[in-house]
Amino acid sequence: DPMYIDSSKRDLFPKMNLYDGYIGDGYPLCADFPAMPFLRKGAMYRLLGSSRFPELQEDLWDRHNASIHLLKHIVVERGESSLYDALCKPSIPGGEDCKFEMEVELSTNLLCHGVECLVDTVRVIQVTDSTFYEYIRLPCVELPFYEGKKISSSYQYHGLCADPKLPVATEACCLSGKTGAIRDCKYTSERMTYSTAATRCSELGRVPCHFSSVTDRHSNSCNMPPLWEYHWNDALCNILIKVDNEGDVAIVHRPEGTSDESVALHLQLNSPNFFHISWENEDFPSPTNGCGAGACESIDGVCLCKTVVFEEPVWTSYCSIPDTIEEALSQLHIGSFEPSMYDIDDFDPPLEIGDIKLYLRSNSTNTSEYEYDTNAIIEVRVDGQSKYFKNIRSMVHVQHMNGGTTNYL
Repeated sequence: DPMYIDSSKRDLFPKMNLYDGYIGDGYPLCADFPAMPFLRKGAMYRLLGSSRFPELQEDLWDRHNASIHLLKHIVVERGESSLYDALCKPSIPGGEDCKFEMEVELSTNLLCHGVECLVDTVRVIQVTDSTFYEYIRLPCVELPFYEGKKISSSYQYHGLCADPKLPVATEACCLSGKTGAIRDCKYTSERMTYSTAATRCSELGRVPCHFSSVTDRHSNSCNMPPLWEYHWNDALCNILIKVDNEGDVAIVHRPEGTSDESVALHLQLNSPNFFHISWENEDFPSPTNGCGAGACESIDGVCLCKTVVFEEPVWTSYCSIPDTIEEALSQLHIGSFEPSMYDIDDFDPPLEIGDIKLYLRSNSTNTSEYEYDTNAIIEVRVDGQSKYFKNIRSMVHVQHMNGGTTNYL
């Protein structure tokens, strides 16, 4: 199909499929990647040749006006880095006789070396002075509801919520009580989780902050123009929904300390981006029922509702496992990465029940091997192929404006 789709002009909200589910069902959560996913089995790399710019990832700075000498990349060290050997493919480890391939898929987990151990993810990898690879993240999905942290752009143009478990923003580190922030990126356009940002700030003797400006600690390699990168903030961020009479919802972000006009447009209170969801028992707050008898706030013909996320295991014990694969698949909706992507001691040997295998976390708090939590991975054999799911059900409850939960789910 020659039609070009500009992803930046497509909305990012959930889309339902034809079976009362979502088109992202069955994919693993991006938040469930093990540490340093770029060194894990299945990680993909695409040859860029002598180009220093990613082609399948969007950078916010203008590559045509970027100063090449300021670009900062992850450089894999010959003779030290396992990733160097995987990408160069020399005749002997650490050799210089590289045999570059257009695409490289890691067949096993690799150990990190040097700066590789300090980052959550990578973008462009420099193998030699004139050879670069782009890291391609495995397909995954992000949940639209979570306990959020605020991220905002370098000059406070926009604020919005982000899942602190995802590497989607960078650090902004202030001295206690100050608003002038610095950063110390390991490569241009680095992204990290909130936890890594807090650690990076702690190493600088600072804390994540509600900043007024952000500057590089050493150079301009981090803040390439036009300075629209997002930075982690120490403020909380609430995720609300607008509900219309049809039960369709639009997501509204309420970052602490940010006016609605400064929130990203598609997440403001007046956002027209409604989408269809499944309500339990088709029961939902709406203008026709007084917004759930006052559970939500009535605004401009819709109901504005607080949300809270609850997670629980799909299967809680051996006895709850269904008898057929078809019934099992009807209950499992959130995918998982293969257990082999994780460290060898992360999971116990699997429990086998017919065509189903269950992998329990080695540090699980279960008191019995027959009690399962949300960290368990389920392997199901379908037509001779293995499909992996997470033993979790994620539910979004409408929270009463005055506190407490409602029956709306």
